[in-house]
Amino acid sequence: MADFAFYINQKDRLVMLESLLDGTGLLISPRINYPTDSPLFFNKATAELLRHFKINPGCYVSGEFSTNPLHMTKMSKGSYAGTYVITGDEGGPVMSLTLVEEQKVDGEDLLVPSHLTYQPHIWNETQTNVVPQNDGLKEAFKRVRRILMGHCKKMKLPSQTWVGHSAVGDFESGQTWLLYKGKRIKSGSI
Repeated sequence: MADFAFYINQKDRLVMLESLLDGTGLLISPRINYPTDSPLFFNKATAELLRHFKINPGCYVSGEFSTNPLHMTKMSKGSYAGTYVITGDEGGPVMSLTLVEEQKVDGEDLLVPSHLTYQPHIWNETQTNVVPQNDGLKEAFKRVRRILMGHCKKMKLPSQTWVGHSAVGDFESGQTWLLYKGKRIKSGSI
């Protein structure tokens, strides 16, 4: 599975969303429970989209590479029974994006990884089998990754790590820790 991991804070998230949606033809659908089988699509970083990120920092990215509608599944059990969620391995295809801002852990600000990914295979309803992703999605992944990298600094912590420009300042000043492979890292401690 293709995966680009990076670290951001709240300011970085807003800048990245604005860049991803500004005239790119990309659409973002929040990873939330929907009251109907119609997902939301955002082409701008609105206050409503940012509210959804407070509920869940995950979303799906679609665009012209998405040759089928997003697939929705109705939840049948638990407190979300009767609501609908997007399934990322059917329909689309789509990329999965998490934009996790800094977290408070034990009274300390902690940068945790965000990810851009896509499934290597999806279910093709017409062929009734699993098929590889299309080349359009792979190219879109590279384009989205470049946009995200453009808002990050490459750091060696101890291996290559991408950190959002605003988060770099917080990390280097000692205001925040970074969670790297399960360990908390403080600037200057490596």
